[in-house]
Amino acid sequence: MDINIVDSMAGFINACDDASNLMDFREKIYPTINQILPHSMFACGAVSIEDLRIVDFVNITFPDDYLEKINLTSCPVLLRWLGLKSPVHIDTNTPLLQSTSRTWFNYFGQHKINSLTVHGVVGLNKKHIYFFVFGGINVWTDHQELMLKLLVPQLYCTLTDLDNVFNSNMNCKKILTPREEEVLTLICKGKSNAQVARALHISSWTVKIHVSNLIAKLKASNRSHAVAKAMGLGLLAS
Repeated sequence: MDINIVDSMAGFINACDDASNLMDFREKIYPTINQILPHSMFACGAVSIEDLRIVDFVNITFPDDYLEKINLTSCPVLLRWLGLKSPVHIDTNTPLLQSTSRTWFNYFGQHKINSLTVHGVVGLNKKHIYFFVFGGINVWTDHQELMLKLLVPQLYCTLTDLDNVFNSNMNCKKILTPREEEVLTLICKGKSNAQVARALHISSWTVKIHVSNLIAKLKASNRSHAVAKAMGLGLLAS
């Protein structure tokens, strides 16, 4: 193996050892990943093996509006990985894109994503699959595949150990107030703040505060992400 790659891998492992939270991951670990496997976008998450629901998600550099439109469990790249359990790489010329989900392919092109690469691991509890998604790996050879196979197990171990990352088994209901649960139920049904306010006989300003609290408690990046996480975590009765 090239000495520069060895040094980069050593830097990556050292950064993983020193990280204690998601901010450390963004600032210390992620730059070393990009040195080893150059790319333009990165995200990771966990899905339930039982029903393929997303139960946790961390976006680093993908466009937020792209992720809000896409249900990752229906992403053809992720579904192919679930069948192969090995790295999957596709680009805009891959027939898979055009033959499975036209809507997904349209979003792929609209956000100028020229390639998507997925690899993951099955969690030790056999209940979740932890996936790592890279956008914009422009060169895909045996070398890139090997690097991804080396990176992902360490990433899995690191992220499952970090505070507030991939803590999908926590009972989020215990941290929500009864009123927050009511607001959550209504916004998951697509109600606007004004509609929630009328239904609960409270002001729109109060609803806005509750929604902000929900986003924080669910460790979501925005309202849509909070809804997705709430559904994925099974916080609402079907």
